[in-house]
Amino acid sequence: MATNGQDGGEGDRLLTPDQTAETLGVSKPTLARCTGYGPPFIKLGDRPQSPVRYRLSDLTRFIENAVRSSTCDPGPEATR
Repeated sequence: MATNGQDGGEGDRLLTPDQTAETLGVSKPTLARCTGYGPPFIKLGDRPQSPVRYRLSDLTRFIENAVRSSTCDPGPEATR
């Protein structure tokens, strides 16, 4: 598993919740509350306390999909 971009490209790099929260400009608790509508994540194990990681390519796609032209713009999800 590539975590540093050497084998799978930079988009396959895995970020910790701290790194992801910093990238998005939100707190770690805010990121944790985004389950279901936030960026997709990878759970490394079956237990509740198993670590979570975020793929850089998924985070980039999440940010691109969040772009709006106004505060009342519902975004691409609303046009389906």
